Amino acid sequence: MKKRPPTPLRDFLEQILDGTFYMEKVSISCIIPAFNEEKTIGGVVSILQDLKLKGIDTEIIVVSDGSNDQTAERAREAGADTVIDLKKNIGKGGAVIEGIKRATRDILLFLDADLVNLNVEHLQQMLAPVAKNEADMAIGFLTDMKTQNTFHFFSGQRVIKRVVVQDVIDDRKFSKSRFQFEILLNRLARDLKLKTIFIPLSNLY
Repeated sequence: MKKRPPTPLRDFLEQILDGTFYMEKVSISCIIPAFNEEKTIGGVVSILQDLKLKGIDTEIIVVSDGSNDQTAERAREAGADTVIDLKKNIGKGGAVIEGIKRATRDILLFLDADLVNLNVEHLQQMLAPVAKNEADMAIGFLTDMKTQNTFHFFSGQRVIKRVVVQDVIDDRKFSKSRFQFEILLNRLARDLKLKTIFIPLSNLY
């Protein structure tokens, strides 16, 4: 059976279905804190480059948190827009805050630097609800990881509007939180009564 040629209407409907119609109307800053992740950071950045190729305005910020390997170099080689190379390890919370300070887009996407099997579809699944104003924060949890599949709120894969976290930049609780950053973000969402949804991400490790 021959595939029907694309038409403006068909293209429009496909964009509605996969969420790209909404995401083309927004801008995204992706912040990736990384400590000694030279083996995986390039792959994560390359998937974000694929997101750009879909016409989605994406700023890629990698924060090398005192790494003593080639993390910063690999991020630059993969095409990160901004690489912050911290000379001292300040922990995940502080690294994310440094990334937020440099972010210029309306929506923030937080990703771990050691993700394996990440693809554009995973990103679209997380981004679409916030882009469509169906949620203030989306948390993508890895269904193939037992801990995250049970405790979704521990996941570091998140999408949130920048205006929500702008005021925490100078809050020492966040900058000194290290691996408690997600817990503090959950509390912030609760206190502000933000609408949060959880997105299952399969075949991602």
